[in-house]
Amino acid sequence: MPGARPASVAAFSPNSSLVAIGYENGDTRILQVGVADTGRLLTGQREAIFQVDFSADGQRVLTASDDGTVLVSELVTGAATVTLRPRGREIQSARFTAFGTRILTLGIGQREARIWNADGSGGSIALSGDGAEVRRVHTSPDGRWALVATDAQTAQLYPIDLEFALRPLRAQTNCLSTADRRRYLSESRRDADAHFATCDRRRAAR
Repeated sequence: MPGARPASVAAFSPNSSLVAIGYENGDTRILQVGVADTGRLLTGQREAIFQVDFSADGQRVLTASDDGTVLVSELVTGAATVTLRPRGREIQSARFTAFGTRILTLGIGQREARIWNADGSGGSIALSGDGAEVRRVHTSPDGRWALVATDAQTAQLYPIDLEFALRPLRAQTNCLSTADRRRYLSESRRDADAHFATCDRRRAAR
């Protein structure tokens, strides 16, 4: 395979026709399996790529870098269409959920994982470890659930495609209940109560 630089990570596309290779200098190369060419080079990240992941349809690739960024690039054009910057510089993992509609990220030493819209729209939802450091996060094959495992030997199960979980991703967070705001947005009780009260006042004015 082309490139004398050290490779740090690699992954196959869902149909096994492509391979993505992430390099220590921040570049990623997309190669066709069994085809002797140089493939397509993806750039835009400055430090080592530690994770690559294809979307379920094989049309996009996610690359996570030690520079603290997660890029989503279109394979047809090679252009990065989404840039995510999760909290904290050190990212432990980043990957698509089933069907490629969401991206799940986890930072080193963080007490929450976060889920984002894969198209970059809206904000992100915090999946809390209930005060403990999150060590692993997994999604179900149908893309409906996230399991957050912590260093306190506990696990939290979160729905990630229900309507109340979709609303904050669409930046319509005020009408979430106080309990949902605290659970999914990591707000204090005082802030959650205040935001929900604002929503009630707006509804009454309509």
